[in-house]
Amino acid sequence: YDGASIHNTESPHLAREDEDLLSRAIADAGLHAFGAIFVELWVASSDGLTVTRPSGGHWMNPSFMQSVSCPEKAKEVNERAPNCAPGESLAGTLFKESYRWGGRVMGNRKVYWRQLKSLIDDPFIQHGNDKRMPQIHDLGIGLVATVPFSLQGRNGIVLFMSRSTACIERLRAPENERYLISATDLIGAAFAIRIPRRHCAKIRSDLFRSAVEKVKRELRSKKPRNVADV
Repeated sequence: YDGASIHNTESPHLAREDEDLLSRAIADAGLHAFGAIFVELWVASSDGLTVTRPSGGHWMNPSFMQSVSCPEKAKEVNERAPNCAPGESLAGTLFKESYRWGGRVMGNRKVYWRQLKSLIDDPFIQHGNDKRMPQIHDLGIGLVATVPFSLQGRNGIVLFMSRSTACIERLRAPENERYLISATDLIGAAFAIRIPRRHCAKIRSDLFRSAVEKVKRELRSKKPRNVADV
C-alpha cells in the first residue's frame, strides 16, 4: 500500500471507525503495560521511504501529561508527529534498527530496548528537523521499547515509552515483554484491517448502487398504461 492509503479519505464514517478502533487498542496496551506512559504506532509506506504515525496511532497517559512541568509541551508531543524517513528522528531510527536486527522475522519476535539519552548523544543519529527526540526526553521519558510487526504486507513498529526513573528489571520482565509483543499484534491488526475493510465497504456500496440502477432501468422500461386501454 502507499502512504496516502494510511488515512481513509473516501468515507468519513469509516475513517472515524478506523481511528476509534486503533485508539482503543493503543490505549488498552498503554494502560496494562508496566511503566508505559506514551505509546505510538508507526507504519512504513510501500516504497519504504517514509514512516508515518496514522490517525489514532498514539496514546499518552493523562496523569503523566498533567504531571510534567509544561503540560502544553507534552500535549504537543502527543498530538504532533511529522513523517520521517527510516533512520531519521526517533521513530525512523528505531524502525530501521529493529528491522536490521531481524524484527521482520515472525519467529524472532522480541522487544528492543533503547535509552533516549544514548540516542540523543549518538553523533551518527539523524535527529531530523522535528527535534522530537530531545522534546520527548525533556518530558522525563528516558526508555523506549520497540516491537516490530509485519502483518498482511504492513510493516511497522509500536513504541512503548517509560519514565527515565522506571524500574528496568520490571520493564524487561518476561511477562511484561510477552504482553508488549501481544499488544503489538493487536495494534497491528487494528491498523491492518483498515484497507481490507475499506475494500469490502466499496464492494458492498457498488453492489447497492448496481441494484438501485437495475430497479430504475426496470421501472423506465415499463410503459405507462393509456387511459383509453382501461
